[in-house]
Amino acid sequence: MILLSLYDWIYSKYPSDLAYNGQWKPLHIIILLLAISSIVGISFLRNKDKRIKNWLIVGIGIALVVLEFSRRIINFSNPYFEFSSVIHDLLPRPWCAISVWSLLLCTIIDKKFFYNFAAMSGIINCIIYFAYPVAGFENKAILFESVYSIGTHTLLIIGCVSLITLGFTDFRYKRETLKKGALKELIAIVILYTYALIEIYILKIEADPLFFMPGNDVEDILGIPHTLYLVIYFAFLTLYFNSFYLIPMLKNYIKNKKQNKTPLKVS
Repeated sequence: MILLSLYDWIYSKYPSDLAYNGQWKPLHIIILLLAISSIVGISFLRNKDKRIKNWLIVGIGIALVVLEFSRRIINFSNPYFEFSSVIHDLLPRPWCAISVWSLLLCTIIDKKFFYNFAAMSGIINCIIYFAYPVAGFENKAILFESVYSIGTHTLLIIGCVSLITLGFTDFRYKRETLKKGALKELIAIVILYTYALIEIYILKIEADPLFFMPGNDVEDILGIPHTLYLVIYFAFLTLYFNSFYLIPMLKNYIKNKKQNKTPLKVS
């Protein structure tokens, strides 16, 4: 039995002898199955009153706020004397944290383009996280940092997919106009990368929030030159973001083709 003090749990003082490779072990699989089950269950609410759907997304947001505030209260409970340290703990740094804040903001902004952006951004983070989590499942002791990491990613994937299944999103290149359509999501993505560059070069609070800098973990796993990695990286993301618009277009095309198909006459 693992016995740790409340102080150790809150401040995540992991004993060195409890390191554990928990990827695709029981806890990881159980959390993933719970997330999938929640997503499927929530999808049945698609035709319910909009207020119910709004409150569901707000409820997920409240749970995320509790985790975010708790972590910052713990971090700020120790005295800080440097501006960079305060900014480091205050602002969202890695892409997944930015996606969490995007999900929180989309309920306030309440615009289709931002629901679209939040969903696309969060889903790719969670796919990568649950495929090969490097945080949350790396210790036999589930301390606060593990709860925070697992909890935020689980709520994020449930919330982001539910934005789609509950009808908050509208993935069309051209909605009322092209200017009011996917162009706004593109601007949001540009702002995302601008913020990442500010993190890296101006604030210096995160070395590589969006995994495009030289020597990142993905590049090391692939074992390819950085130039080739960037080509693959941006090609993949271009395909990924566009797939949200192309798949509905393809579905509508097939649906319309079936509806317009003239049935064969039997003589």
